[in-house]
Amino acid sequence: MGPVRKKAAGLGYPVFAFDFRNGGDSQERRYPGNRRCGADVAAAVKAVRRLGATKVFSVGASLGGSAVLQATANVRPPVTSVVSVSGAAELVDAIAAVRRVEVPAPYLADDHDTPFQNDARRLFAATAARDKTLKFIAGRARQPARRRERRGRATIEAFLSRSRATPASSCRARRIARFRDDDRRGRKQVAQQETR
Repeated sequence: MGPVRKKAAGLGYPVFAFDFRNGGDSQERRYPGNRRCGADVAAAVKAVRRLGATKVFSVGASLGGSAVLQATANVRPPVTSVVSVSGAAELVDAIAAVRRVEVPAPYLADDHDTPFQNDARRLFAATAARDKTLKFIAGRARQPARRRERRGRATIEAFLSRSRATPASSCRARRIARFRDDDRRGRKQVAQQETR
């Protein structure tokens, strides 16, 4: 999702990226705390709302694609929309969560990734929202992955435009980026203290 995040930020949309528990710079948690990816997304939504965001679009791929669905079912007030890219139906019990998702919900998967195609179909069918779409990113099997990623990115950008997502002022975007960086430094300090 890095290219999508960078492109959206370049277009002026504030982007809040984070590492799930036990991943990247995030702190380590033992079971069952390490299984609460939806709670991580919900915390990110809460953080950007504290910073003044009024429209929140949750976008995730793979594990993130499942986690944004789980979070969207539980976050109040609801997010503006959720985009799941190759999210797995059984991961973090996304298939049960989508029965409570009532916001616009596009589902994307690569047309050469049969397991995720099947999961996208199942998630789409189970989603409560009336405004939902299912799209398979076309490409030839030997086509470079970057070309398929560009098509997926373009689909997400078009969705944001249709949803009337408005780019933020650069001041607010910088504030969100600074908050993310401060939060990352804070998590590193907590992790260092916990290992001592």
